[in-house]
Amino acid sequence: MPERISTEVLKRLDGRGYVNAVKSRLSDDAAWEQLTHPDLIPRTRWALTRLVSSIEEQKRRQDAAAADAAWLIGVNNLQRLARARLSALPGEVGTGSANKEIKAWKAFSARLAGLVDPAMLETVSAPYGGLTAAEWLNARGEKKR
Repeated sequence: MPERISTEVLKRLDGRGYVNAVKSRLSDDAAWEQLTHPDLIPRTRWALTRLVSSIEEQKRRQDAAAADAAWLIGVNNLQRLARARLSALPGEVGTGSANKEIKAWKAFSARLAGLVDPAMLETVSAPYGGLTAAEWLNARGEKKR
């Protein structure tokens, strides 16, 4: 069980320290709840996104044939848990013109992704949600139907 520290101390942790705090609390629901405090949600979202991206990069650098099976199982489980926690976080709240801008960027991203070789989309991670660009584009298409 991770050490209980105050929300104020969590706010003051440097980036690496906060990512480590998030990582140590991923599988402990009681400890995780503290990281969903409204003051910490943006930072928790950032840390989870960074963690998912870092794992993806480590897996990309690893030669599939030479990868240690236990390591691969462990990082896949960690990444799956981080993605689940990320998707469960309350969404970011936008207002008025910010929502229009977000929609415009999503439409632009979808059009741009449609021009790229689909195999390349598997190598790029979306900034939130821990999806690959291909998964994001597919999910966006499903929502449109």
